Amino acid sequence: MAQPISAYDVQALITQLQVLLAGELQQFNRLAGGAIYPYVQTVGAGTFTNKTGAGILYGFLITTGAVGTLTAYDNTAASGNVLVNGLVTAATNNVLVPVGPAGGGLILTTGMTIVVTGASTILSLIV
Repeated sequence: MAQPISAYDVQALITQLQVLLAGELQQFNRLAGGAIYPYVQTVGAGTFTNKTGAGILYGFLITTGAVGTLTAYDNTAASGNVLVNGLVTAATNNVLVPVGPAGGGLILTTGMTIVVTGASTILSLIV
């Protein structure tokens, strides 16, 4: 004869079911197969403050390229510590540019501002 399930056992089971697997993205009901980064999109030439406060810059994805340059600063203005200096953007699409050792990222202490020449669409992969 089967044993009745107590309220405690039911709560323990629910708690176990709510524990996420490593890499599980519950909001998408999927497992992540690698690193996933939030991004900030900038379009066109100009000066853009993409992050205020501390964070990590993992790189840039140039989705629509135009001949120009990209310079990134660890600051909320286009001055201070230079993270990336004069990265040339070409007239190509979907070019990933990782930063830091082996694409491991660079720590931002103040924020991040980028200066773009050329009408590129750039995703800054930043936390």
